[in-house]
Amino acid sequence: MSHHYIEINELEYIYPDGTKAVEDVSLYISHGESVAILGSNGAGKSTLIKHLNGTILPVKGSVNIGGTPITKKTLKTIRATVGLVFQNTDNQLFMPSVFENVAFSPRNIGITGDELQKVVEESLDKVDALGLIDKHPFKLSGGEKRKVCIASVIASNPEILVLDEPTAEIDPKGIGDLVSILRQFSHTKIISSHNLKFSRSVCSRGVVMQEGRIVFDGDLDEIFSNDKLLEAAGLKEDY
Repeated sequence: MSHHYIEINELEYIYPDGTKAVEDVSLYISHGESVAILGSNGAGKSTLIKHLNGTILPVKGSVNIGGTPITKKTLKTIRATVGLVFQNTDNQLFMPSVFENVAFSPRNIGITGDELQKVVEESLDKVDALGLIDKHPFKLSGGEKRKVCIASVIASNPEILVLDEPTAEIDPKGIGDLVSILRQFSHTKIISSHNLKFSRSVCSRGVVMQEGRIVFDGDLDEIFSNDKLLEAAGLKEDY
């Protein structure tokens, strides 16, 4: 079980065009929790979770992972702890084969030879994608790409797994496979999504965002019975 808590204090982020994507967000996630960050497009979900591994650094406020504040100087340590799977899988699959993509992070921390082969094969096996090891990533289906991206992240053995809209471009069977994969990951999971049913299958806690702010934080099941919240947060149709 992971012992790396996440503490966000009064976080704010404004894009260069002046768009305030996250405003006054404070959030604490204990080790081992499974948390869904929910909201419609533009609610601030992706901006928030990109702060968790330093893809984006705060304009105001702070993000702390297990006692280590996220700054330019701590990015190497943070990214060894927090694995982020991007919404657009093509942004994460930049090597010429599935093997090379999954091997990239462990190779960067000094793993080589037979040990590297073992890490890659075990990571792909965990997501039921070992048969893809020699394929070119751009020849894979959406669901296969998602599996390889997850394998690429878990190959470095992160304590915290963060996924941005993981059901995008995946068919119903692929979503079912993804649920099974995520249920097997025993450490902290944070999932950004607008898909309530998927989130409920994997997470127990829900954080609802609207216009860059948190408007609800609690038991995920409570959201389903709150029509006013569902409608205001743009989640009513999915429900």
